[in-house]
Amino acid sequence: METRQVPDALRQRSAKGSDESPQFAEADADVLLYLKSGPTELVLFEGEHDMLYRPGLEWLSRQQR
Repeated sequence: METRQVPDALRQRSAKGSDESPQFAEADADVLLYLKSGPTELVLFEGEHDMLYRPGLEWLSRQQR
């Protein structure tokens, strides 16, 4: 947290980057970390206090009851 960087050990666990996340690339938001466990996905991207609606809505549209 002191350097405001994703630790290398955690970054190596990242499942994909910006080139595999076109929604983030379109918003000019570089993906710093992508982790997935079961149906849960965590995406940390470069930006300020931004909200990218399209990736969230696309994820939601893929969910099933």
